[in-house]
Amino acid sequence: MNHRQSNRLVTRRDWLQRAGGGLGLLGLAALMADEGLLASPASGAMSGNAGSDPMIPRAPHFSPRAKSVIWLFINGGPSHVDTWEYKPGLEKYDGQELKGMDPETGFFKNAVGPLMKSPFQFSPRGQCGKMVSSIFPHLGEHVDKMAFIHSGFTTSNNHSPALFMMNCGLAKMGLPCVGSWVTYGLGSESRDLPAFVVMSDPKGRGLPKGNASNWSAGFLPGVFQGTYLQPTGDAIANLKRPPSMSDPDQRAQLDFIAAMNRDHQARATAEAELTARIASFELAYRMQSSAPEALDVESEPEHIRKLYGFDDPRCADVERQCLMARRMVERGVRFVQIYSGVMENE
Repeated sequence: MNHRQSNRLVTRRDWLQRAGGGLGLLGLAALMADEGLLASPASGAMSGNAGSDPMIPRAPHFSPRAKSVIWLFINGGPSHVDTWEYKPGLEKYDGQELKGMDPETGFFKNAVGPLMKSPFQFSPRGQCGKMVSSIFPHLGEHVDKMAFIHSGFTTSNNHSPALFMMNCGLAKMGLPCVGSWVTYGLGSESRDLPAFVVMSDPKGRGLPKGNASNWSAGFLPGVFQGTYLQPTGDAIANLKRPPSMSDPDQRAQLDFIAAMNRDHQARATAEAELTARIASFELAYRMQSSAPEALDVESEPEHIRKLYGFDDPRCADVERQCLMARRMVERGVRFVQIYSGVMENE
């Protein structure tokens, strides 16, 4: 540009022509930021920068085959020796007393009998020859694709501590669960849905023992705790915008609340939960349009719904939740946990 051009007055047409490219780049930058493409590997929760998005996707230490988790937690399920863990010793010693066994152990005072073999037949299945109970005539066909861990145990026979042990690694509440650890370490691919989702028994029989402590973030920032989906009615409570409020009004309200929270956080830096609160408000706003579509299992083709058991009353407990879980992980949700069943007695 020569001196004469630089001194020429800029007309409105010139300004729009020159600024148009810049506005396009701003839009591109916003889209890339939403997809996490502008984030450095150190950003997010692991960097310790409170101003960064804690849910930015992060690469794991090793290249994985799995990108998400769907955990079916069979609460109060059948014994391991009747399902997947074959114990030939129980057949050998069936009916015999176990020496050194306290007959008043646990909550079964004066009701502890001799050793008992499984009433179900076991047979080798698949190329690996895994011994599988007759309870699973169809699931047993897939043992070559499954991994079995038979070394797990807990020192408590109480239901609540046992659930904490399974979810958090110790038989006491107050610690982060595995879903929180996974999202803390890896972030989430979804910008419009929770990273960690929990569903309970769809028959409405109640939450598992320990309730929300089973999907708590513990000492991690609250943004990593599980989002609970209700089994009946609206899956996410209070998600719908009030009829009297327009989208611009709600956006202005959220901006005002966020500004107030950030101002308070600047004066009370120790209150880390404010960051999670601000993030939860923004996520809920985005979920108003994305969550209904993700949870709409009725939009699935009929043959897919049949595969999940929609035409079988015996599958009525979990088929809808399993299909919802699949739809969510397809949309970037990192961790979904489904509780099936409930323990009535402590």
